[in-house]
Amino acid sequence: MDLRQVLKGLKYRKSIGFRPVAFNFGKRGLNSVSLRHGRWSWNSRTRRHTINLPVDGVSWQSPATPKKGQNRKNR
Repeated sequence: MDLRQVLKGLKYRKSIGFRPVAFNFGKRGLNSVSLRHGRWSWNSRTRRHTINLPVDGVSWQSPATPKKGQNRKNR
């Protein structure tokens, strides 16, 4: 295994938050913007709403909404 293969498998993720907004960065720059209010959150890349339930580790997530100009896979 050479160095290129090792580096290809590495992932970089950084999140900088200014409540209620978080900026999520990856290897190529800004990945997405997240909004949070209480138990509710929304992510600009996946376009999903998430609600964290009062039980530890349990949450509900809406289906992904396609961006304008994209078709859903299962149509």
